[in-house]
Amino acid sequence: MFEVEYDLAEEDLIHFNEKRFLNTEQSRKRLRFGQGIVPAILVMIGLFYGLLLRDEYTGLFTVVFALVLAFGMPYFSRWEMRRRLRAQYTDEEKAKILGHYKLAIEPKVLVEVSPSGENKMAWKELLRVEYGDKYVYIYIDIDTALVIPVRSITSGDLEKFSEQADKLIDRFT
Repeated sequence: MFEVEYDLAEEDLIHFNEKRFLNTEQSRKRLRFGQGIVPAILVMIGLFYGLLLRDEYTGLFTVVFALVLAFGMPYFSRWEMRRRLRAQYTDEEKAKILGHYKLAIEPKVLVEVSPSGENKMAWKELLRVEYGDKYVYIYIDIDTALVIPVRSITSGDLEKFSEQADKLIDRFT
């Protein structure tokens, strides 16, 4: 049957959690607020100081700070989110999650051999296969997936494997 082997690194785990978080409405609102609304208010305050109160230095400083905030907020938010995600997992959990994986397609189950042991998942329990540029995700739950990084495939044909897995998930659901 179809098999694929790959190595899962911490960066791949962080990427999946980051992708999942950025797709939530709450995170989009927070980014809009930090990148748009707060800097706009600061620009208005800066213009108030500069034009009406004739305090050009305070006004200029406030407007420059607003621009730095508007353009720097996405980078800072991403850095902070990655820092929190790294701290979320203990070393023990990382040892069970990260490492060499082997996935094998069998007629009724998907067999996963991972650092934490062997696991068999029925096709009817799996939700979907999602394709990305650098990753393929096989969703087990709404927010849980097998993350397969394209760059770290050690054996097997990922394209054929994921197509077959997608067909079997569709067939059994």
